[in-house]
Amino acid sequence: AATADQWRGRSIYQVVIDRDALPKGAGPNQCPSRTCTGTWNSLHQNLDYIQDTGFTAV
Repeated sequence: AATADQWRGRSIYQVVIDRDALPKGAGPNQCPSRTCTGTWNSLHQNLDYIQDTGFTAV
């Protein structure tokens, strides 16, 4: 586990799963209800993108 000092130096990407992790091909306006159907699996598929933008923690 990271130490408190290590966490202080991290850049943290905050995720709201149903908004930020939409399934492939879904547009931002494709919310069938009050939620947008994002999933943990969709987030997993975007981890390289998140890391490439400079974030070091999710």
